[in-house]
Amino acid sequence: PAQARALVEQAEREMELSGDDEDPQELAELRETLFNDPDPDARIGAILLMTGEEGPESMRMLIEAMDDPEAEVRVAVVEALGDRIEELSPGLLA
Repeated sequence: PAQARALVEQAEREMELSGDDEDPQELAELRETLFNDPDPDARIGAILLMTGEEGPESMRMLIEAMDDPEAEVRVAVVEALGDRIEELSPGLLA
């Protein structure tokens, strides 16, 4: 959890510097699906959509989704985070 928080904080700082904006409406819809939809496939779909997002809120949502009860959803989260690794500084992952 502490390392996950550090990752989110680093992503937030880097996104502030880069000026990337997240769409609040889209994120609200993705959050609803990711945390409230009973269908794991729908949650995975939300994760796949977040792979294309840039910014701290979507990164935070992905990290929070690591607590999903379904293993296949957690695997999708790990893959999505791997696709977004460029948002994090290499020193943070050491």
